[in-house]
Amino acid sequence: MRALAQQLTVFFADPVEVSQNALMASGAHPEYTATVLDHYQELFDEWRAMVARACARGEVAPDVDADTVLLALASPLLLVPLLFRRSVSRRDVEHLVTLLLKATSVRDDL
Repeated sequence: MRALAQQLTVFFADPVEVSQNALMASGAHPEYTATVLDHYQELFDEWRAMVARACARGEVAPDVDADTVLLALASPLLLVPLLFRRSVSRRDVEHLVTLLLKATSVRDDL
């Protein structure tokens, strides 16, 4: 999960990606948004596979939905550069990963 978080942090901090996300968030060009999302589908599948591997290693509970993990992980990494115009710090990433690992870990007491 840490490797994925680090990869996403770099990805979403790229100025081109920030600009693209701003355009997509505006809702002004739904055809553009659909095209971009379609273009990145293979990458999204790779991210889902990374979550599946984390499940296989026992880092993430097997019944956890990969898309939910990805949304929880990617959302702050996308929004901080987009809205606050600053990089996500290593400390922020570590806190986020810790939160997600605790939330998605295999637990007997649930």
